[in-house]
Amino acid sequence: MVLSEDSNDHLFKKHQELSTKLNLDINTITQAWQSFQTIQTNYSLEGEPLHWLGCAVFVACRRATTPTVSRSTVEGNCVSLTSLLRHCNLSLTQFFNKITKWADMANLSDDFRQKIKRLEGNFAVSYNIFKKFTPIFNEIFKGPIDADLRLSRNRKQKAPLCNPTKVFEFCWTLFTTVKGQNPLYSEDIVMSYHLLQACCDLAFKNAFLDNRKDLLNPSFPELPSNWLDPNYVAPKEAPCIINYLCSKHDGIAAEVKYVKEYSWKEHIKDLFNKGVLQGNVDTFTGFFDPANFDNNLKNITKTYEAQLLNRGDFDERIFLAEYRRRLLLKEQALKNVNGTVPFSPMSYSGDALVTDSTKLGENSLPGTPGSVRKLSSRTQMDNTPLSTATKSVARLQTLLAGRQSGPSEALLQILQSCKRDPTEKIGMIIESLGEKFRTEFTRQSSFAPMVTPDYANQRLQLAITLFYKFVENIFQKEKTLHPDISHLAVQEIFYACTLACSLEIIIYSYNCQRKFPWILNALNVEPFHFVRVIELIVRSQDQLPRDAVKHLNMVEQKIIESLIWKSSSPIWNILTNSGDEFPKFEDIALPGNMIYSEEQGSSGQILRRSLNNQMQSPGPSAVERFQSPISEVKKQLFKPSQTPTKTSHAVMVDKDGSKQLIMLEKPIDSPSTTPIKVESFSPSSITTGRPKKSGSLSIIIRKFYNLAYSRMKHLCNKLDITDLKFTQKIWTVFEYSIREHTDLIKDRHLDQLLMCAVYVVCKVTSTREQKFAEIMQHYRGQPQASSHIYRNVLIDRSSGNEPTDEGINSDMEKRGDLISFYNTVYVLAIKSFALQFKEQDPNIALSPLPLLVNNSFVSPRCQITNNLYITSYDTPTNGGSKGNSLEYHFSRSPSKVPKVEIENEIMFANNFRIWKK
Repeated sequence: MVLSEDSNDHLFKKHQELSTKLNLDINTITQAWQSFQTIQTNYSLEGEPLHWLGCAVFVACRRATTPTVSRSTVEGNCVSLTSLLRHCNLSLTQFFNKITKWADMANLSDDFRQKIKRLEGNFAVSYNIFKKFTPIFNEIFKGPIDADLRLSRNRKQKAPLCNPTKVFEFCWTLFTTVKGQNPLYSEDIVMSYHLLQACCDLAFKNAFLDNRKDLLNPSFPELPSNWLDPNYVAPKEAPCIINYLCSKHDGIAAEVKYVKEYSWKEHIKDLFNKGVLQGNVDTFTGFFDPANFDNNLKNITKTYEAQLLNRGDFDERIFLAEYRRRLLLKEQALKNVNGTVPFSPMSYSGDALVTDSTKLGENSLPGTPGSVRKLSSRTQMDNTPLSTATKSVARLQTLLAGRQSGPSEALLQILQSCKRDPTEKIGMIIESLGEKFRTEFTRQSSFAPMVTPDYANQRLQLAITLFYKFVENIFQKEKTLHPDISHLAVQEIFYACTLACSLEIIIYSYNCQRKFPWILNALNVEPFHFVRVIELIVRSQDQLPRDAVKHLNMVEQKIIESLIWKSSSPIWNILTNSGDEFPKFEDIALPGNMIYSEEQGSSGQILRRSLNNQMQSPGPSAVERFQSPISEVKKQLFKPSQTPTKTSHAVMVDKDGSKQLIMLEKPIDSPSTTPIKVESFSPSSITTGRPKKSGSLSIIIRKFYNLAYSRMKHLCNKLDITDLKFTQKIWTVFEYSIREHTDLIKDRHLDQLLMCAVYVVCKVTSTREQKFAEIMQHYRGQPQASSHIYRNVLIDRSSGNEPTDEGINSDMEKRGDLISFYNTVYVLAIKSFALQFKEQDPNIALSPLPLLVNNSFVSPRCQITNNLYITSYDTPTNGGSKGNSLEYHFSRSPSKVPKVEIENEIMFANNFRIWKK
């Protein structure tokens, strides 16, 4: 965007005014302006220029350092983000949107991007916590009444020093101050919520012991039945309301009590020692005493404001400001309808407060990122990130109930039955990786807050308990396939990956901002190895929370799309040492999971699908996943009679219209029995046996191909590319780029090659014209899409000639956008092959397409009720469950399969086992 001289002068004047209001130093002012000029020259900045100036100032401020009295330095120049946004007339949601784009345009470091994500994550945590705080407070305390609001606006009348409105502000400010003293709470939504519940419990205690009937809601269930009795005398001890809060408003009582005892009380005691709080230091009471309350509110507010200047975070009191504004608007609306109407204690839940504010500035509350609709029912309220996180943690604790952070008797028996007992080795692996985890988890960095050793140990112990459960379940399942699992039991990488996966589940469940692949870097585990245990863990554990399973599915995709293709990945040595070419999809596909195109006279294209394995495969065993990755299996690991399958009948309409009865083998873990339409059938298409190539490498590459086709199909549908042969051309080019020019994906992303393949086929064929910008536009609609994927692509890497301080040559990277990569790298490698499609040569061999099936992880056992489960008949059960269960078997007789109704659809007969604990 090129600005006129007058416009540029006007913007510079605004920049100077903004810098003066924020009291910026000369270096920050200069750096911010230079950055803004560079960006506006190279990019078109849409919207209000002052907003973009605010982004430039924010980056310059966060890069500055400020000396302290102790001769150390702190990051940032003590400029309040809230002040910056107020003077720029910029809301938080607008800020997050623009600063993310600014980071792309300015090519900011990954470290700085992490700071932005952490800031946005902190806002999301505070947003969800305040959303829960409002109804909790209104249940414990009286709601703000008409008199409070009227008195607060009338200067002639002095409002009470301690009323419900003031107590509301005090509790929230106290909570945010304590939360700010340990930055970990800002990234852990579960711990932050438990801290809030401890705060509410303390506030109730103070009001209860002071007999403050003017503050407490008389209908609160935890109050004594004689609370309103004029002769009531408060006891010396207040009832603990944590159990009630957790049962009514989500939460885990045991963890709240732990936080209250070992964290909250320590922070409150520290505030007493510093003179911030006044009252009884021994009992933590007297907060609301008229002699103390005003000073307590002022002191805690000053303490919080000092924290803000040190952290440069957003001011969480914006929620209070918006809350007050909403109350005033509601009061006015009620007056207009019914005259003067007081608020009832439970009349305002706070939901409307945090969803639809539209004004900008300090006193407005933007909606949360990605969520703008109101919650209209209890069901929707239960689906908040906070309730999801607490429920996920609760399910994990239920899953691990009664288990210790060590091997069970059943697991010890399995380990001792191996040729070499690996129990001692497992303990050494856990100790080594556990120490790495504690070191990295407690390490403070610019985008990761300091964590106390106790907190790290707590998370580690949960993960170790989960680890032993996973290992036990996997080994029990393996023993049903292989009597001797000694080969698997000695694989150290298997245990390392399983512990890493357990830790990732714990970190995710607590909504920690140490996002994947942090755990892999912390434990030094390669993604190539880690991805091999994910499906094993999900399929071995039937009670894993659904959101944890979805997260692991995302993790697997992230590994397959990019992480395993890093230049440091072991996959490159494995491919080199194997001596074989990069396998085709046809070589590693499961039998029946391919789609071909055929020509049949004038009838045009038809589909031919292999039918013996339509549903999702149960997946290779752990032994196969952890065998040598470069070895091809020369003999079947499982005899046909050992492979658990179910025989089903299906009626098929052949090409000539005659019906045939065929037998299908259905995998035991098929997730669905949805009929699959088959457009044609050829007996020659039914194949049996295993893939041509197998082993851990083939398993990963098969997942890679399936993921690639799934995304390519989605992109083609958005681009209205429905012709099967045209789709095959795109797939053939993509497969060629991977097989013949494998280096194209080194340090790059699967999606980058997919978009290039779509464009090049559209370019060389005369049937359609497609702009690259349109392809990227439709790509952005995919859930995994991110702007850096097409804006920050590796173009070239060359080794620097001058050695670094460490004495080694540095790698120099040239990066650019996806179009630059296409023009300078991709098209040079693909051009000659792609031009073959320009001639419409019918003899060009097209690669078969993967058959899309439900690739989501499916557990072999489905929980129907608390003690009722359903599973495939041939799924092995845990050895200890048979004696304590009632089993019922049911099936459908093959002779009763309706032949007339199914016509062209395949109907599978199902056998299941149901047992009751």
